[in-house]
Amino acid sequence: MMPTAPSPARGGTLAAMMDNLDNLDTGHAGAGLSNDAGLAVDEAAAHAGVSDRTIRRALKARGGHAGHLPSWRVKGPRGSEYRISLAALDEWMGRRDALDSDTTNTGQDGTLDSQGMLTRPPVQSAGVQVIIEQLMAPLVEANKHQATELTRLQEITRQQAEALGRERHRAETAEREAAELRRARRQAPWFIRLWLRGP
Repeated sequence: MMPTAPSPARGGTLAAMMDNLDNLDTGHAGAGLSNDAGLAVDEAAAHAGVSDRTIRRALKARGGHAGHLPSWRVKGPRGSEYRISLAALDEWMGRRDALDSDTTNTGQDGTLDSQGMLTRPPVQSAGVQVIIEQLMAPLVEANKHQATELTRLQEITRQQAEALGRERHRAETAEREAAELRRARRQAPWFIRLWLRGP
């Protein structure tokens, strides 16, 4: 049986009438999933299969936003509490399911923001891609030229190193032959040394 608001005493104040209305709302809070009573945050989260935090974010979303979850407030044991109608909750769940399905069907990466809206990374149009390629073309060409020049310089360095190695080998050979010749002269008989000196 639906509880009814007690009639205010004659001459009662507006504050007394508001208290009676709050008591009426509080009396409906124990009615389970009734559309009249509405759902508390934890009940709505359990019904939707999401966390309490997700429900509270949806409640705080801007009105008219696709992620907004309509609600009203009642006086509860711990102060003012949210109440959510089952119809509004089902509608909100349908919007979330549609966003998830859209992400799956399109194959594009997407995430839900703090208000339950789908966000995707920006997609570059073909015109923007062409402009980027035109701007990058000189840089790519310059990079290729620098790579070719570096290869040429490396080859020149290698050739110079090889030539230096050959010259060093010839100098070492000549020095060794000169040393052997001087040693042979010192070991030769005196008349040969005299003949080698000349007139």
